[in-house]
Amino acid sequence: MESHILLSATSDSTEARTAAASLVASLRIELDSVTNTQQMDMLRLAGLTDKRSEAFDLMSSFLTKMQGSQSSIIGNMRSTPVSLGTVQWDSAAITGSFNLTGVTDGEHHLILSFDDIGLTVVAAVTVQRNELAATGGELSPALWVGAALLVLGAGALIGSSLRTRRRTRV
Repeated sequence: MESHILLSATSDSTEARTAAASLVASLRIELDSVTNTQQMDMLRLAGLTDKRSEAFDLMSSFLTKMQGSQSSIIGNMRSTPVSLGTVQWDSAAITGSFNLTGVTDGEHHLILSFDDIGLTVVAAVTVQRNELAATGGELSPALWVGAALLVLGAGALIGSSLRTRRRTRV
């Protein structure tokens, strides 16, 4: 096992003093590095917290604005412009519907314009109208035979219990 110079030196040794000073200097460098890293992490967290607070305030303001508002909502798709129609917004109740039949498959930008309250919402959307996957399978003859045997077995049980009842009554 290798021994450190501070463990084997005497207290008045110049080697020990030099090694101790070197060790203290390297510890100070490590401490400064860790302190700087922690400070940078705290600054990043403070920035993220500020952004979260701003987003929360914006959403709260939006929800307050939308709860008591009335507006016509005009919908459009962009890439190939397609008018989707207009629906009515009245205190969170929507009447009407958008017509999406003219929208082709692919990536688009959905634009909802709340004209009466001066709000426009743009969102990237992907339209994909694939046929539904076939979830069933073909019934094999073994399944038909199994079902028939179950029905015959149930019939036999019911028939035997009816015969037993008739015999006990007579």
